[in-house]
Amino acid sequence: MGLDHPKSGLNNVSEYQVSGYPWVTGSIFPINKYWVEVQFPRVTKSFTVKNLDAGHIHPSGSISGKKELFVFWGEVSSLDSVQPAQITNNHFVLIPEDKDEIFFGVKCTKVYIGCHDTSSLGAFQVMAELSGISKFEMPKLVGSGIDE
Repeated sequence: MGLDHPKSGLNNVSEYQVSGYPWVTGSIFPINKYWVEVQFPRVTKSFTVKNLDAGHIHPSGSISGKKELFVFWGEVSSLDSVQPAQITNNHFVLIPEDKDEIFFGVKCTKVYIGCHDTSSLGAFQVMAELSGISKFEMPKLVGSGIDE
């Protein structure tokens, strides 16, 4: 008789108890773009976003004089030049300064990194711990506190 092994899945606790697979990416914000979409190859166990204010490349500019970054979920307009509703409705987490970082112990398959200022360069890095769960098993993140 064969042994039944638990299958990978969103509700399989063991997927979150073992170490995840490392994954790292980063980007510099293009001029005239309010947000960048980061897609993970699998469902995350956790991830960290680090503000790498590219002020050393071009002077920063934002409401506070710093390149503030915003981390948010949900769906956004396909227009890169429009502030998404998540920012105008305060459904984001702020990373205010260069070298600041925030750890997110959440499962998701994509996240958006946004900014106020599109006239100067900013940069970020994302370091993720991925589960063994296929990204196709994750439902879309929508609703109150996400994109409403």
